Amino acid sequence: IRGNSYATEARSDADGRFSFSGLNSGEYELSVDPSTLPNGYLAAELKPQNIHIENGFPATVDFRIKAFRTIEGTVKTFEPAVGAYVAVKELDVHLREINKAVQTDAAGQFAFLDLPAGKYTLVVGSGAREVTREVIVSAEPTVMRIDIKLDHRE
Repeated sequence: IRGNSYATEARSDADGRFSFSGLNSGEYELSVDPSTLPNGYLAAELKPQNIHIENGFPATVDFRIKAFRTIEGTVKTFEPAVGAYVAVKELDVHLREINKAVQTDAAGQFAFLDLPAGKYTLVVGSGAREVTREVIVSAEPTVMRIDIKLDHRE
């Protein structure tokens, strides 16, 4: 916190709460040091906030820090001619609950970025080749890896 000829810092507790006491009335700027954030949180959108303090009256400032949440993986199918699993390219992969879709790349890889926390149904392919997996994305930053192997029956 800076302002009114005063500057100091505080560390938030495990719940993200912080406080300053004994501040004189006046205008202050509060900011978060991005280097102190745990891995997996987006600091780019974290802007300083201005606040007016009056003696004897508490004030509240909230900083919203976005967590990175990703589901990524690969889709492969068994190829009898080579006796191994090979990448499936250009296959549709969906997250049903948020109606988001991507296609696998040449290496069979897919990724869903910037996800809200929640429960999802990952749908790979369509029709007779549709495969589903239930995925729970936590509120914490996470990169979930889901690798799918299809065989001739899927």
